[in-house]
Amino acid sequence: MAKSKYCEICNVLLDPYDTYEYKGMLVCGDCFKARNENPELSNEEVKSKVIEYRKDSTNRTNNFLIVTVPHIEGKKIVKYYNMITSEVIIGTGFLSEVGASISDLFGLTGAYSEKLEQVKNEVYNDIINKAVSLGANAIVSADTEYMKIGTDMILFSITGTPVVVENKVSPEA
Repeated sequence: MAKSKYCEICNVLLDPYDTYEYKGMLVCGDCFKARNENPELSNEEVKSKVIEYRKDSTNRTNNFLIVTVPHIEGKKIVKYYNMITSEVIIGTGFLSEVGASISDLFGLTGAYSEKLEQVKNEVYNDIINKAVSLGANAIVSADTEYMKIGTDMILFSITGTPVVVENKVSPEA
């Protein structure tokens, strides 16, 4: 019998790198974590908890600031966390390599641009998730780097200091 491609608690499409077996069920990482932290909850209660967590996380992520300077205009930093880093290495693949060579030969936009955008999005999402899990709502002093490794891999990394910022309160006139 084939196993489901969807989490058997919250019905989200399973990521092969974030799938767990729990009492004979295939579940996503969020449900697995919630289930282990709250074994007394029913599957429906776990599903509600996970959905609420995802909404909260999405709201925090959508309002997340990453800046390269050590402060944010109009904001007051009220808490600092230790520096965090996120790195992603991705293979460009043989066809991308050939495409990049042809593009370089004719002066067209390189075939790497799509790969770089994909890698950049992965690393930004990862560092934002790390910072949000600490309780931060911004990262200051961010530094991004990317480099080609060998002939078929790209490394993209970002490092920064997660912080909690609040709006500055201006004195009343």
